[in-house]
Amino acid sequence: MMPLEHIEEELRKAVQSRRYREVERLLVVYCDAARARFQSLAPSDPGAREIQRAVEQLLEWTGRMLRAGRESIALELNRLPRVKHYLQTPPVPVSTWHVEG
Repeated sequence: MMPLEHIEEELRKAVQSRRYREVERLLVVYCDAARARFQSLAPSDPGAREIQRAVEQLLEWTGRMLRAGRESIALELNRLPRVKHYLQTPPVPVSTWHVEG
């Protein structure tokens, strides 16, 4: 199993680059690794509290970043109709003039 810190780094990169399937997979791997490390410690070990705090902070950060990314995508989608309006070419007027020559 990869070290917890390495998984966290990969997870942060996936979140920042909006690779959502990878985020989901890495969250499961991270939580499993954190649980395994937590269970390997004695209940009185101060490292257990550190692991708990690190997991909570990472999950909080991940949630905030995912919400911000989703909001950013929603804003871009809301802009599409306005952009599309400007990209449409106006219809060519039909001329009623007739040239004889």
